[in-house]
Amino acid sequence: MRRESAGKRSMLNGFGEASNPHVAELLQKALDAHDVRYADEAIALLVEAIRTSTVDEPRGAKELLDLTTAFLARFTLEEDSAALDDAVQIARLAVQAVPDGHPMQVECLDSLGDTLWIRLIHAGDAADLDEARLVYRQAVDRTDSGDPSLATRLNYLRTALWRRFGVVGDSADLDEAIRIGRRLVDTTGPGDVNRPKHLNDLGEMLRVRHDLLGDVVDLDEAVETAQQAVDSTAHDHPEWTPSLNLLATVARSRFNLSGNLDDLDTAIVSGRLLIDAVPEGARHRLIFVLHLADALTNRFELRGNIDDLNEAIRIGSQKGTAAVDDPVPARILSNLRLALLHRFGRSGELADLDEAVRLGREALVATPAGHPDLARHLCNLGTTLRLRFTRVGDQADIDEAVDVLRKSVEIAPPASADSAGFVSELGTALWNRASRVGSRQDLDEAVMLSTHAVDITPNDDPAWIIVMSGLGAALHYRFLAVGDLRDLDESIQVANRVLEATTPHHLDWPMHLHNLGTAYRERYRVVGDIGDLEEAILLSRQAVESAPIHDYDQALYLNSLAIALLSRFDRLDNALDLAEAVRIGRQAVSAAPMDHPDRARYLHNFAAALRTQFRVTEDRSYLEEMLDVAREAVESSNDGNPARALYLDFMGYALRIRFEYLGELDDLDAAVLAGQHALEILPPQHPDRGVILNNLGMNLRRRFELLGNSRDLYNARLMYREGAGIRSAPLQVVLYNAAGWGATEKLCGDYRASTNAYRQAVELLPQIAGPALARPDREHLLNQSKDLASRAAEAAAEAGDPVAALSLLEQGRGVLLTQALEARTDISELQERHPDLANRYTQVRDALLRDNASFIDPPAEFASRTQDMSRERRRLDSERNTLLAEIRRLPGFSTFQLPPDVEELGLLAAEGPVVAIIVGAESGKALICTSGSDSCGNLKGEVELVDLPAANQIAVLEQVTMFRAATLPRAWGRDHALRAVLGWLWENITGPVLHHLGYTQGPKNELTETLPRLWWMPTGPLVLLPLHAACQFPSSREAALGTRPHGAMDFVISSYTPTLRALQHARARRNPNAGGERSLVVGIDKALERDWAGVPILDSAVAEAEKVHELLAAADSILTNANATRSNVLDALQRASIAHFACHAICDRAPSSSRLVLYDEDLSVADIVKLHLEQAHLAFLSACRTADAGESLLDETIHIAGAFHLAGFTHVVGTLWPISDAVANTITTAIYNNLGGSPARAAYAVHKALRTLYMQHPTNPRHWAAYIHIGP
Repeated sequence: MRRESAGKRSMLNGFGEASNPHVAELLQKALDAHDVRYADEAIALLVEAIRTSTVDEPRGAKELLDLTTAFLARFTLEEDSAALDDAVQIARLAVQAVPDGHPMQVECLDSLGDTLWIRLIHAGDAADLDEARLVYRQAVDRTDSGDPSLATRLNYLRTALWRRFGVVGDSADLDEAIRIGRRLVDTTGPGDVNRPKHLNDLGEMLRVRHDLLGDVVDLDEAVETAQQAVDSTAHDHPEWTPSLNLLATVARSRFNLSGNLDDLDTAIVSGRLLIDAVPEGARHRLIFVLHLADALTNRFELRGNIDDLNEAIRIGSQKGTAAVDDPVPARILSNLRLALLHRFGRSGELADLDEAVRLGREALVATPAGHPDLARHLCNLGTTLRLRFTRVGDQADIDEAVDVLRKSVEIAPPASADSAGFVSELGTALWNRASRVGSRQDLDEAVMLSTHAVDITPNDDPAWIIVMSGLGAALHYRFLAVGDLRDLDESIQVANRVLEATTPHHLDWPMHLHNLGTAYRERYRVVGDIGDLEEAILLSRQAVESAPIHDYDQALYLNSLAIALLSRFDRLDNALDLAEAVRIGRQAVSAAPMDHPDRARYLHNFAAALRTQFRVTEDRSYLEEMLDVAREAVESSNDGNPARALYLDFMGYALRIRFEYLGELDDLDAAVLAGQHALEILPPQHPDRGVILNNLGMNLRRRFELLGNSRDLYNARLMYREGAGIRSAPLQVVLYNAAGWGATEKLCGDYRASTNAYRQAVELLPQIAGPALARPDREHLLNQSKDLASRAAEAAAEAGDPVAALSLLEQGRGVLLTQALEARTDISELQERHPDLANRYTQVRDALLRDNASFIDPPAEFASRTQDMSRERRRLDSERNTLLAEIRRLPGFSTFQLPPDVEELGLLAAEGPVVAIIVGAESGKALICTSGSDSCGNLKGEVELVDLPAANQIAVLEQVTMFRAATLPRAWGRDHALRAVLGWLWENITGPVLHHLGYTQGPKNELTETLPRLWWMPTGPLVLLPLHAACQFPSSREAALGTRPHGAMDFVISSYTPTLRALQHARARRNPNAGGERSLVVGIDKALERDWAGVPILDSAVAEAEKVHELLAAADSILTNANATRSNVLDALQRASIAHFACHAICDRAPSSSRLVLYDEDLSVADIVKLHLEQAHLAFLSACRTADAGESLLDETIHIAGAFHLAGFTHVVGTLWPISDAVANTITTAIYNNLGGSPARAAYAVHKALRTLYMQHPTNPRHWAAYIHIGP
């Protein structure tokens, strides 16, 4: 768009029109002979002619134009600046000599503009540019639209504006230049020879303005204009190559913004034509090669077509000529290196990777010291060496990569645009090296450098997203290596910011969704927060849906979605999730080419989905397919790939499953061998070793059980012990290994070592299911370790340490209850002695209680709504643990919020023994806590051990099954089965315990208040059985002779407590002088606003409520039917010290969903435990199964009665099975009469009522065995 020859054109045109033919002849001679004397003679003649003429006349203006031309000729011959200045002055006079509107005015303006332009080129004075622009604008304004010269003058004006924009940078000049350019294009018709150039010039200006302002409309017009230029230009036209170059450039720019592959295709087609049009050896051809190869590589990255990659490599390999210091060849080598890396990623051919390293070195050699591209080429070489290390594992490569990348960081100017990228890549290399050598220093430096890269990158810099992604990766890997959850939390925050900064149409949008989803899924794996998993599924699904259908990474996104869906099935047991996980997993494998580097990983995850499908369906075809896919995953992975260890581990797992199914010992042997090979791949303390060690330990232990080879048992013990020591592994994995270690030590007969191993596992339970999680998440995690506390206590008992056994039971059972009690425990002593610390602790404790919402049936927005809550809960939990440690270091507070110690056990047992029953695998044991005294007379707890040989888990479960069948709502004819269960309990558990305690004397009369008190603390499935009602029934012959049954109710007043701490808490709250309590009485026989399909109407519930109201002589009104709404009940509970419910209750499969059925809405366990009732004394739950703990989480003892106890009711009366109206009315009336107005007599009142019926109906336990008392 430059016009250096414009002045010469003006001179030559002027010669032909000179008013004096002699002057024209002289000027021509001057130019032909290159003799300035002819020009001087012409100047003299013209000066004389002007002197003798009237300058106001048109002829005078013509002579001034001729004189301007003569001075320009002299300047051309002699480079005489004074002549050029004279030419400008005379041209100005010519313009002044012509009146406005005169036909010669435009010609004079043209002359002045051209002359100013020549002086601008010669001297570079910006003032000439400003004046030329104004002059050309006047010329255009004075030219008719149909004038043939309009296009030329528009072109001059546009060129002047474009030049001035380049000099001054005034966007107004660019805007006007574009407007003039559009007008110029409109002025020239399709056949005009200059139209291609005008189109190219307009497209280039639009491109520049887009780069300046970012308006995509300009870029769209630039693409359209460039396409018109190409379409209207012949292949032999001078503008053919500029048109192709412009189209390739703007199409690629638009692709970079929109991701529209059509634009990338256009850029590639144009680039190919461009290379064909430029002869070999032309320097600028190398630039076109560079751009085309880059575009082809980019298209491969998106479509995965290997032909594009091969073409990029072929084109990039072409040789060309260039100056010694030309950076283009080195850049081509660097891009060729990138293409080879991509091809390696597809094929796995080390030759490509090695060639990429060689090219990286060659590019470095081709770049002289001090060259601005040197740091970039150093970084590229370092990146390539790093990638070769990840494939080959050569330590020399990663060490050199770190050294080279350090140098790139050192020589790059700190303020350079690429500096942050170099720093970020160095951070990546460092955590890659840490993956091999396990250097914490490298990991920490990687995070530090990545953080610094983010700090020095402005938020609006396109590289910000890249360096932020690098920081997220470094944090994520440090978490995987070290296990610090704070790193994972921060990596999620970083990934969220990256996603927020990326628009949905951005090319990397699906990948950013995937990265964030993967981090959430990882945190779910470790923490167990269902909200994280829901978020992971949402993000993974969005990644799949937003990626182009042929996106090379589609298999990656499908794989992540399948994993998340499978995890949700494992958690929620929704068959739709499993079906989709299998389908999506199969798609992921199909979408990955056979040579895809991650195909092994996708196969591995698909095999996991097939495993679950087999477990659910027991269809052998899934078993065989799972094993085939697992084998293919191993065969598809490289020996140096750390992930191969996990593939081998899973193959071993699959082989063990088939062994259990078919019984082929070869499968178990192969499983052991696979696990051993897997361990050889990973270094010690690698987080993934934990899972492998656990599986290998199980396989070895299983083989020992079959073959009895002690070597297998010894090795299993070693595997578990090592796994229990890998602290960087997820806590659940550490727990599983510790539990396995405990089990193998027990098999070896070392019960003390077994106890220590189990203790490690038990101590992890409160951490795994800590208050940072929502209640459903904690319940799920605890359910994964059911019976752990009993196994640990059994080992301690076998080791002869009953105190340790009781302590382990207390730590490993009622974890949720303990956490809830912490928020309700009196801390007045701490408040009095250390008020600041007490206040800080209370604030954190209460915040955890508030934020720990329970979502049994989560709303649709649950996942997104709980992310901030989840992060804040983890922070609060960490602060809580820190505060607890600080408090326990204070004198007198060493046991603050810990289970009762020996001294406290003595106090607990002072009112009567507390009996914990362990249900072991082979036998049961009773831990009887009684009160004694030391040599100084101080109370202390004593724990005695009583063997219960028949109370093993299988036997107890048989009794539970029989009991469940006998207590169904319509099982009234099965009293014999119920009597059999109670007889078994007496013979094998209750009787031996009472005999050991010496409780063999029954009451002398019906007043049983003098009987000793006893608290039962059953574990495992025993929590479902009525220990208090255990009874030896006489045979038919004995009964005929008048022999009566004898059982627990004859010898003790029984109560229940879920844990020792719960009993301790209840005693601290009781008020022996309570009286005149406010009451809440609820009776619901029907609920018109509810769907009561299948639920019978309670004919006497309202009548029972009215009777209770009368017995209590309460002034408070009762809530019946329509008045017994959820809101009314919750409101009344806040004031009630006695609460009675006569209504339906539902014992749910999910224990926290068990609920009382009110008139409009249910009142669930999850609702009740949120209450904190200060004046509550007695809750009587006259409804079915309110003390039934359900089928899961038995050691947490989660039921409706327990929820009321936790909410604040010191005494709770509940039922173990459905009861009849008649029995309910009889027992209710008897209990309230026995209370004598004092809730503190609840245990006595319940016992007397039940024993009365027991005496009246001795062989019909359905009348008297269902009710239990919970409390002090």
